[in-house]
Amino acid sequence: MVAFVPGLTSPFILLDDPLYVLKNERLHATGWAGFANLWSSADAYRGAFIEFFPLRDSLYWVLFHAFGPVSFPFHLTSLAFHVCATVLVWRLARRLVVDEAVAFLAAALFAVHPIHVESVTWVAGLKDPLHVSLMLAACLTFLGWREESRPWRYGASLVFLVLALLAKSMAVVTPVLLLALDRLHGPPRPWKESLRAVAAPAAVAGLFFIQFLLIARAAGVVMPPHGGSWLSHATLAVWAQVLYLGQMLAPVSSRLIYCFTPATGFLDVRLWAGLALVAGGLVAWWRLRRQPLW
Repeated sequence: MVAFVPGLTSPFILLDDPLYVLKNERLHATGWAGFANLWSSADAYRGAFIEFFPLRDSLYWVLFHAFGPVSFPFHLTSLAFHVCATVLVWRLARRLVVDEAVAFLAAALFAVHPIHVESVTWVAGLKDPLHVSLMLAACLTFLGWREESRPWRYGASLVFLVLALLAKSMAVVTPVLLLALDRLHGPPRPWKESLRAVAAPAAVAGLFFIQFLLIARAAGVVMPPHGGSWLSHATLAVWAQVLYLGQMLAPVSSRLIYCFTPATGFLDVRLWAGLALVAGGLVAWWRLRRQPLW
């Protein structure tokens, strides 16, 4: 909390904060009808806006009507969810590693890492600590179900997944995380058993993924990304992994997303550097997956 206290006094930022809060007419609607309208996807399917995250918008609605256009309560809420996510990271790490010091160090690095500054101190970034907290809760309850086979834990994991998907579309990766946790935690299991365990979360995530695509199509944003070809998109996607790894190990400029130029072809060095990083990561994971420190 001390590390992020300076961000509590930050004003609203012109990038997305007016779109989400200050000039959002749906957010300014009063009464129960105004709140309930946040949970209606009708406008989204008509192309009125490109996002439908009612849980995030409900938090915005409560904060706006309780405190008005004041940034401090929004920042404090983001920080509270970041603290929650940090605690859940620690709990999850304690489940996965034997050495408690390793788990504590992992959570401490997560807590104060500079790469979280944008998500925690930007009002429009509230959906990041919110959906990550819910994703981690889904992972922990899933592991609890795996250890004790209590159906309510599996149901709770699905509920947390749905809530995470109502906050940000990135939560669609949760079933992949659950599968990885199932393979890494505890005694080895047959692949069929692991796949059956994540079938329901995968179905939920798949339905939301279809909804996200339909809303994006209604808003006219389903197109080759960055205004270029799919090759450019693939190149920039894998190259982003190289840049984000650099940010993780040695944080520098925050202008990460503005340094992309379209791919020049299949011989573009960024494409092969990114693929090499991904391949190297997979090899390292395969070699180290059963090591206690990992």
